[in-house]
Amino acid sequence: MGLINTFDMYVDDLKRDKTIHVYLPPDYHRNERTYPVLYMHDGQNLFYEDLSAYGNIWNIHSTMDDLASSSGKSIIVVGIDVSGDHRLDEYSPWQGNPDRRLPADDPRFQQGGEADVYLSWIVGTLKPVIDDTYKTQPDQTYMAGSSMGGLVSLYAAYHNHPVFKAVGIFSPAFWFAPDELMSFLHGNIKSGVRVYMDMGHKETSHQSLDEFPAIYLDHVRKVRDILKKHGIHDLRYVEDENGTHHETAWARRFPNFVKWLSGDQPRDS
Repeated sequence: MGLINTFDMYVDDLKRDKTIHVYLPPDYHRNERTYPVLYMHDGQNLFYEDLSAYGNIWNIHSTMDDLASSSGKSIIVVGIDVSGDHRLDEYSPWQGNPDRRLPADDPRFQQGGEADVYLSWIVGTLKPVIDDTYKTQPDQTYMAGSSMGGLVSLYAAYHNHPVFKAVGIFSPAFWFAPDELMSFLHGNIKSGVRVYMDMGHKETSHQSLDEFPAIYLDHVRKVRDILKKHGIHDLRYVEDENGTHHETAWARRFPNFVKWLSGDQPRDS
């Protein structure tokens, strides 16, 4: 079984603490090899049920243990916990400017705008600590997240290019600031980034709004088409007919993502 190390860091520019969980593959201490690194948002929901915001987890460690056992391929996973109520702030470069079908008075849309600072800390401070502490391949760095974590992962692919060689975008909340996102993508897409992106057909972030699953799908399909239009060919796009907006759905799809990341899955479905 792999090991998980946990430590805290203070983010000066955000004036808040972060808890970091580092998954090390089962063979980490048995050889001198180096490993790619996958950075993931919402670290509190990845490994431990008692830390999870909703009591369910991605079971990252079990999936990565299985990958190492079945294929001999291993990846270090760095889970970054969200800081208090700042999730929407950290995971969007823009203040909320929602899809026009959503209620504009939703207080969530008063948040956002700290993603540049958050990502600069990951690239400029956290990544050097991880690379100095662990046996990493510094030029094989990936990022993944769900919902708003999917939004910030796609943004990082091009805002922080060429740091992240591949990104995993699970059920992205592109509805949070769609106009800004589409404009950013048209002006900043660059080649050389592998993209995995998925969406369920039953996703919602507003239980009383029947239109929300369609809103989720509309935006992810638009982004898929923009990526293809701009020549992103190493794209794996998946729609899950039974997928909901929940850790259990992401845990179910995560194994296929890591297989794709390791080169064992096709590109676009």
